[in-house]
Amino acid sequence: MNLTIDTYAWIEYFEGSVQGNKIREILENENEYEVFTPSIVLVELADAVVKGKIKINWDELVRFVKLNTKIINIDEIVAKEAGIIKNNLRKKHPDFGLVDAIVLATARINNSRLLTGDNHLLNEDDVIDIKE
Repeated sequence: MNLTIDTYAWIEYFEGSVQGNKIREILENENEYEVFTPSIVLVELADAVVKGKIKINWDELVRFVKLNTKIINIDEIVAKEAGIIKNNLRKKHPDFGLVDAIVLATARINNSRLLTGDNHLLNEDDVIDIKE
C-alpha cells in the first residue's frame, strides 16, 4: 500500500501530537509503504513555519520530508485530476479548496491512500483519518 501525507498530518507530526505519532509509526516502518508528499504541501508547511505554527527550522523540515518521502510535483495529469476533484467535491463541501484537490489528486494518481485529519477529505474512500 502506498501512502500520501498531507499538510494536516505533517503539522501533527512536527508538533509531536498523538495524531502525529501515527505518522511517526508509519515512517519508522517505511519498508512496508511507499510514502509520498505532494509538492504543494511544502508550500503550506513553509507558511506554517513562517507563522510559527510549527517550531522547526525550515531546512531541517525539508531535509526530513525528502529523506522520508518522495516529493511528487504537480504535472498536467495531477492538474487535470485536481480540477475534476475540486468541482466534484464542491457539490458536497462548498468551500472545498484547490490545494486539497491537488493533494487528493496526487494520492489517487499514485495509487495511494491519503493520511489526513482534514474534514473536507475524510469521507473519501481512499482517505485514512489520523484522528481515529
